[in-house]
Amino acid sequence: MVTAVLLVVWGVDISGMMLVSTSILTVTGVALFANWSVLSNITAYFVLLFHSAYRRGNFIRVIDGDNYIEGYIADIGVFNTQFITEDREVVIYPNNLLLGRPTQINPRTRVAGMG
Repeated sequence: MVTAVLLVVWGVDISGMMLVSTSILTVTGVALFANWSVLSNITAYFVLLFHSAYRRGNFIRVIDGDNYIEGYIADIGVFNTQFITEDREVVIYPNNLLLGRPTQINPRTRVAGMG
C-alpha cells in the first residue's frame, strides 16, 4: 500500500506498471506450465522404464475413449514412446498420456488397423 502511494507521489504511470506486471505474470505462468509438462513426461519415463509390462517388443493397446492405438513397443524415450503398428506405421505417444490412459498389454484379440 505504501509502495503504491509513493509511486503515485513520484508520478509513475500506474497503467504502465499494470502492463508490466501482467506481462511478467503471463510469462511466468507459461514457463511453469511448460516446465510441468516436461517434468511429467520425464517422471512417466522412469515409471515406464521400471515397469515390467512396458518392454520393447510387447504388443500394447492404448484406449482413449472410443478410439485406440495398438502396436509393438519399438522404443521408450525420455519424452515419448514409439509404437509400430501391424501396418508398419510409426506412432509416437507421449509418456505422460501413456500412463494416464487405460492400456492392454498383449491383448488376446488384435483388431486390424487403428480405431
